[in-house]
Amino acid sequence: MKNSKVFENVSYGSHKRNVLDLYIPGDAKGELGIVLCIHGGSWISGDKSSYTEVAQHMCRDLSLGGATVNYRYLSADTTMHDIIDDIDAAVRKIKELGEENGVRFNRIILG
Repeated sequence: MKNSKVFENVSYGSHKRNVLDLYIPGDAKGELGIVLCIHGGSWISGDKSSYTEVAQHMCRDLSLGGATVNYRYLSADTTMHDIIDDIDAAVRKIKELGEENGVRFNRIILG
């Protein structure tokens, strides 16, 4: 995306599904809102790529941050609490990347 800062498949945890994509408007500085897209799939399927266009639209057309996140699927070894921990870790990583690029995400909307 032209003039945007794009971070794809950034690891935020130790599991292979703990990856996220982040889009920051190129001229963004200071405080900025972000839309965090968490894919559907009843916690057992789906992928962050289903929201790539939404996250890019937020960045390109609305001058907001946009992010998509994968998380571990619910299983005998992964509980709902683990998935919530994944989302929490993803938010921390998104904030960290923002700060490293001069942006403080002060409002997060879940999509």
